[in-house]
Amino acid sequence: MDFHIPDYSGPLEYSTGLQISNYNNGMALGQEYSLLQSILVDGGTHFGVSNVAFDNYEELLWMGNQGGHMTSYSTAELQKYTSFQIHVSNEVRAIVPHDVGVLSLTSNSLRMSARRGLPIFNHNSEQIQNMQCMVLTPTGTLLMGGHHKNLIELDLSTLEEINIVQVNTDNCAIIRKHPRFICCGDINGKVTLHDPSNLSVEKVIDCHSGMLSDFDVYGNQLVTCGFSTRHNELSVERFLKVYDLRMMKYIKAIPMMFPPLLLQFVPAYSSRLCVVSQTGQFQMVDTENTDQYAFYPHQIETGGADILTFDTSSSCQAFAFGDAAGYLHLFGASNEVQFNQFNRPTEFADSVETFQSIDINDELMPLSTIPFPHCEDKLVSDLPPEFCEVIYRPTPPIDAFILNSLKTVGSIAVAPNPGNRLRNQVPYQLNDMLLDSPVSRDNGPDLVPFRYLKQEIKYTKMGLDEIDFNRF
Repeated sequence: MDFHIPDYSGPLEYSTGLQISNYNNGMALGQEYSLLQSILVDGGTHFGVSNVAFDNYEELLWMGNQGGHMTSYSTAELQKYTSFQIHVSNEVRAIVPHDVGVLSLTSNSLRMSARRGLPIFNHNSEQIQNMQCMVLTPTGTLLMGGHHKNLIELDLSTLEEINIVQVNTDNCAIIRKHPRFICCGDINGKVTLHDPSNLSVEKVIDCHSGMLSDFDVYGNQLVTCGFSTRHNELSVERFLKVYDLRMMKYIKAIPMMFPPLLLQFVPAYSSRLCVVSQTGQFQMVDTENTDQYAFYPHQIETGGADILTFDTSSSCQAFAFGDAAGYLHLFGASNEVQFNQFNRPTEFADSVETFQSIDINDELMPLSTIPFPHCEDKLVSDLPPEFCEVIYRPTPPIDAFILNSLKTVGSIAVAPNPGNRLRNQVPYQLNDMLLDSPVSRDNGPDLVPFRYLKQEIKYTKMGLDEIDFNRF
């Protein structure tokens, strides 16, 4: 049977997004979002943006395109931080920030990269084929799904696939996590709720008669959007379906002013979510408020390109959208937004310190103006011991005038200073030339005799009478 999907280009390739923590940032219920930045990403002239994800640990926004390239942008200014290739040709289908790096999934490979771009590991196996989505479980493992019947649980510390569970449906296109369930959505319009401990099936909810476009879960609510089958053709349903996870039943439908394609809860309020259309419209929707006209619909200027992915920051202050033309659009609740409320400092490259240049002909400029860097390793000028020999400077001969005027007092010979040498200078031979050099204060390898060391004279109550100066 052939299906025709009007104005829709493949719901299976859309981002699954991230489950983000609850935080009330004090936004007013009617506060609107405005465009902050719109930039052409790396490789955007040839490939569209296939996935975006806000970093939950640092002030970074991650982007993956259809050519297997990833780029990170720092702060709301979208200053490019790192840019590196994940795969030669396969698109980046899912991005999950981790404490030690960033996980990126393509159709047949999983990679963890440091935030600086260096690879930490690459994982491939027979089970990693035609993958689509992934999510971190409460136990710290990674759960992956795709267009096949297996859910793969991977231990990130050992890179072992510790659990492979077959799903009831033919595929798993979207994964969301919940404190009570692991929720998996397939292209047939069903959402399956799994037990997080053993991945057993708790409930299967048949949401749409056609295809499932997107869904999200938060608190006790499950909201979906998708397609229905009419006259053997798929048509977009212009409303959202809301389910109560406590009773496991359908509650109501929320009509939309545009065909919904992607949606995600805004965790500042448990009942609010952001709904996005393929043509670039998005609107805040309150599942508890039936009057949807109270929220102003926003339009993203995409130049006719389709919106492929979007994500919300954990602070609920920013939305990021990626389109098929290779542009990344950032919307914020104010002119200055933060992606996270508590961030780790991002590691940037050290700035290069510049020094004053020295003219080679300037003989008065001291070389100490350029500081010598601290070197923990050996210098190039450090020769090995076999090429080094310690030779002490020979003692210079005593002046004949001093020898002729010596007077011996006890064991010490005393002579007047002839005054023919500068103070603290003695002559020595160097290359058959007689030079004068200051006497080194370094004791060298031999210790100075005790009688020549500086002595501290301790006075007593008897004064100087008790001290024998002849010892010194």
